[in-house]
Amino acid sequence: MTNIALVLGNGFDLDLGLRTRYADFADSKNEEWQYFINMAGTNINQLCPVEFVDHLQNARIFENWFDIEEEILKFSDSHHNLRDAQIGLIRQQYETLVNCLRFYIYRQANTAHIKDCSLANVLLHKLNESMHPVGIYNFNYTDCAKLCGCASREEFKMHYIHGSLFYNLTLGCRIENKNKENKQLDFLYKPTIDMQKDILKQNLTQATETIIFGHSLNMIDYCYFKDFFDAFQSGQQVCKCLTIICKDVKSEEDIRRRLNKNVCLSKVEKHVDFSFIHTDLWNSKDSKTLMQFEDLCKRISS
Repeated sequence: MTNIALVLGNGFDLDLGLRTRYADFADSKNEEWQYFINMAGTNINQLCPVEFVDHLQNARIFENWFDIEEEILKFSDSHHNLRDAQIGLIRQQYETLVNCLRFYIYRQANTAHIKDCSLANVLLHKLNESMHPVGIYNFNYTDCAKLCGCASREEFKMHYIHGSLFYNLTLGCRIENKNKENKQLDFLYKPTIDMQKDILKQNLTQATETIIFGHSLNMIDYCYFKDFFDAFQSGQQVCKCLTIICKDVKSEEDIRRRLNKNVCLSKVEKHVDFSFIHTDLWNSKDSKTLMQFEDLCKRISS
């Protein structure tokens, strides 16, 4: 029987119509972001010249692509020998950031109009109708199945890799070598080993059909996928078809570049039917893309 694994990144929520990018959250017009940045410049700042809030605000202004987790890593790497009072203030600001992000995404999830004709929505319903077991590994915090109106069933299981809006929402940086962590700011790091990571790694190695939708396969999260792609190089992966769904050609090029830093893609492609589907081409009714998606739907339905 086909065992299907669906990995969801932020691009999936964006395709549904949710404004859940970090850059969307860190918009001066958003009340949650305003609440967070207003923590800077208070009288406590006289005690702590090192400002976590200022770092993120400056990155938001000057970076072309704003990634909160990458900025948290940069901040942690560059701030050592802190006083206890400074650490306490940074922790307070970090916890406020997490709560503000939770409130923002909750508001988005409850006010956005889901795009019924989006590739994300159509695919989720196709998978929900499949007779095969489907494991969904969600790097987002939203309950996409509920948002899309998919009926709950035993063979259609959702796993939240970084927690959800209502339970253990995790935000932070990650490095594989724990010896390089800034021990003073250990609360800024995601756990290197956790149950959801083990669940994802185990199920990726067992899936015969894998779909990665809207995940950039960035440096921080690559640890989840390392064993999966390494197994292809040695011909030990059971997966027969790997489909990566992203926005456009540039997104595909970025993903290929990131993967090639960690694995030889030419070797991967020798052992699996590897393809990309672009949501922009899907939306424009590109005939080749529609055919690719139809083939995918046949595989998950047969």
